Order: sequence, then C-alpha cells, then structure tokens
Amino acid sequence: FFTNNQNSRMTLIIKNIKLFLKELTKMITSTSVVTHTFNQNKELLHLIRGLIKSNFRDELIIVAIGEEDPSEVLEEDLPFSVKLLYLQRPSSTLPLAQAKNIGFSMAQGEAIVFLEPNQIPTKDLFKNTLEILELSPNVIVTGRRMEIPKLPHKNWSYKYLHAKSKKLKWDTGRAILTGGSFAMLKSLYIEIEGFEERYFDESANIDFYLKADRKGYSTVVSKDIWTYELKNRCRPMSIDLDKLIETSILFYTKWGSFPSPKFLKAFEKKGLIILNEGLGTVSRA
Repeated sequence: FFTNNQNSRMTLIIKNIKLFLKELTKMITSTSVVTHTFNQNKELLHLIRGLIKSNFRDELIIVAIGEEDPSEVLEEDLPFSVKLLYLQRPSSTLPLAQAKNIGFSMAQGEAIVFLEPNQIPTKDLFKNTLEILELSPNVIVTGRRMEIPKLPHKNWSYKYLHAKSKKLKWDTGRAILTGGSFAMLKSLYIEIEGFEERYFDESANIDFYLKADRKGYSTVVSKDIWTYELKNRCRPMSIDLDKLIETSILFYTKWGSFPSPKFLKAFEKKGLIILNEGLGTVSRA
C-alpha cells in the first residue's frame, strides 16, 4: 500500500500524464481563410473553386479594395461561410497591412490561412497545414508554389493544374512572408501584434516576420506544394512616393536596413529618389 505522500505523488504523476496526452491529441477544430482583393474577381473565383475542391468547410473572409464587387463570384450554396468587407478608402492611402489585420480580426477559426486572391490552395493544403500546427503551434507555416502562366479553364482539376504548372524556387527567410501565403494559429498572430499598418505591404510582411523571429517564433517551409499561383496581372495600385520614403526610413530606424532595397533602387534609377543605403537615408530627387 502507498503512504499518503506516495499517493499524492502518484496522483500528480497521473495528472501530468493526462495533461501530456491531452496536448498530444489536441486538435484544431476550425480554420479561417483570409484574403484581400484589389479588382481581382477572376482570380478570386478560382481560389473559391480551389477551396471547394479541397473540401474546405469552415470560413472564408474577403477584404475588398477597389471597384469590383467580390459578391459577383460568390455562389449561393458554398460549403463554407463567407464574410465580405469593403474598405472605402483610396487604394493609394490604404496599406494592405490594414486589410490583413481587419481580415484576421474578423476570423473565428483557431487556425488562419492567408492566401493572395491569385493563389489556388492545393488539394491537401489544409490537412498538411493543420498537422504541422497541431504538432508545432508556435510556428508560421508556408510552402512552395507552382506557377500557372494563364488562368485555368472553368472546370479545371488538380491534375490539370499540376500538368500546366512549373516549380518556382522558394527559400526561407524574408522571402517567405512576402510570398503572400502562410498559416498560423490566431493566438500566435495576436502574440505578434499583427501587421504594422504604417508600412507598405512588403515592408509590413518583412516586419511581421522579423517580429515573430525576435519573439522566438520560427517560420516553417512545408515540404509539400502549397498553392498554384496564377500569373495574371491585376490593375496596378498607385504608389504614394512620400509614403514610400516615410515607410523606408521608419523601417530602417527600427531594423537597421531597408525592407526592399531593389525596389528603392528602381526608383533611384528613374531619378525619383536619392538613396544612401549606408547612412539609411532616402529622399525625393
């Protein structure tokens, strides 16, 4: 027979084992897909068809910027719920980071998958993603893409997409989040405190990745192909040059480097700005 101390110790051991087994078997019960569109209804239609064909059953959130109405491509009997929000601000003054934050704040799922509207999820994207997040909840997950040079036909299959696509080289590091598709637990997004809305899109993505890294959260590249990327060009968004300069200086002050020096050098070649990477200065020419 056990003594009282032995009984207490055994009870504690059993309790810890139960908690450990509970964590091992913890399942993510709901997923939200978040996207933002800028006059991209044609691409959005294929993303929606991809969600249907991948047996997605939870929640799609669309944050719409621009003149096109995404409701025009939404069918009545979709197997998942849809939340649609219009942002009534000029696109030149609206950081896409704000659109992402709004989409994430509307999401009810435990896990959130962010997809650009020109990306079609692969058939097993959600299954593979949830497996990773259940085993490693403190990571941001992304993966390789397959490029589709033209819009697929109306009744495409995954076999057709694979046959018409080609592999894109993809790496780790800063390029991950600038690629536009990633997944994470909503609780982790809250811990990282979302996207910095004072930055332009790519700057905000890189800042988000660096904040996650600083807090000790890593980015995982799935070995599986994640999405098929449609290479159609959407209507270009106008760029506020003063806002770009302000963003670049703000980012440099925080991180000690520019978020996208190649982008800035392109403006410098056009004679629009004066750039000094060493000193971290950028101004109008």
